[in-house]
Amino acid sequence: MRKTSKPSLADNTVMIVSDGTSRQIGSKEGGCVILMAGGADTGKTDSAIRPTIACSDASMVITDLNGKLYRECKESLEERGFRVICFDPANPERSARFNLFASLETANDVPYFTELLLKTAHDIDGSYVDNDDRILLDAVLYALAEEIPHFPKNSAGLSQLLRMMDPKEMEDLKNSRIGKLMEAHNTEYRTRTGRKSLAYEYIQKIEGHPISTLSGMLMEVMSLLSVLDTPDMRLLTSISDFAPEDICKEKTALFLEVSNIDIVRNLCSNLVFSLVRSGIARYADSQPGGRLSKPMILMLDDFGSTQKLYDIMRTLPGLRSRNISAMVAFQTISQMQSLYGNDWGTLLGVSDTVVYLGGNDPDTAAYFSRVFNVPAEILMNLPKCNGYVKNLGEKAFLAETKLFSTTSGTPVKTKAHNDMCAE
Repeated sequence: MRKTSKPSLADNTVMIVSDGTSRQIGSKEGGCVILMAGGADTGKTDSAIRPTIACSDASMVITDLNGKLYRECKESLEERGFRVICFDPANPERSARFNLFASLETANDVPYFTELLLKTAHDIDGSYVDNDDRILLDAVLYALAEEIPHFPKNSAGLSQLLRMMDPKEMEDLKNSRIGKLMEAHNTEYRTRTGRKSLAYEYIQKIEGHPISTLSGMLMEVMSLLSVLDTPDMRLLTSISDFAPEDICKEKTALFLEVSNIDIVRNLCSNLVFSLVRSGIARYADSQPGGRLSKPMILMLDDFGSTQKLYDIMRTLPGLRSRNISAMVAFQTISQMQSLYGNDWGTLLGVSDTVVYLGGNDPDTAAYFSRVFNVPAEILMNLPKCNGYVKNLGEKAFLAETKLFSTTSGTPVKTKAHNDMCAE
């Protein structure tokens, strides 16, 4: 294992072991995935999240429970030259704005966006949309992706399109307002691109449905999107103050505020995280070698305490090759299983480094006892901010991981932290 007097946090994070020596953890070749588990108040945030924010020069995307990290770190990050952005649906008056629909650059982007909306809504409140409902949603999203005239590519444009749909009119689709609009759009789109409009093709699929079916379809789709169709949400999601590629080009810390009780805040922040992550990956793929020239870190603090992030387990394995690292912190195995089922095991399988800081949950301690080959009783009685660390291909070691704490909400750097970040 490499030891350095001043480790660089640009590629991954650092722990401080009990002998006071700083150690680099994770892979130095491109990005890495670091899994950190521990019960409440065992020091996960103090051990890795705050120190990385305090010392890293990489751009960061951070899930932030109730905005605590943003409030603590904003000033120091700005002093170090970071652009600091906070997306907080609960406080739109101080939040940055992000147009969710800006990612619909081409028709090819619609299937992912539709799936993202459906899965996120279902995982948060159990909403269910069947195939017919999905056809209707796809039709209006394809219209926005194809830049249908007079309808902005945002939540307001989506609402305007849906409100043009009258189930009584749509029995005779060709003579309905939405039918005439889509037909005119198809003509304009074919002239502009030489291709048939997919929005026109999809709206034709619902022709002939009885009024009751059309009413049900429209009601389901509008109910699904209702959380985005409020004055505050339209303000937050209709225009963008930042874009994913901006985070790649400029040293940026993006805080996405989440909550363990506010499902609306989580729905919006989860959508933004997924779209930002997807946009970062797309930008990386467009660069030489298919990777970012400057490293990026995704920090998922309190990962199991909020709602499920769509497709995160599927996308984690592809981060390293793009020069993107991820740090995932959660409390218990049962949390992860309730959100992700058996898929949560993917997280352990793709991790370069695994850290366990103890806790009172016997099932979690027993699981990591097998990972580290350490008795569960020892793991359940670790002092705060002490834990076992296992890097890929190496034996586990016991580390004193506390780098700094807070007093009255203000970061207070310890000697270990000062030594690590000293020039």
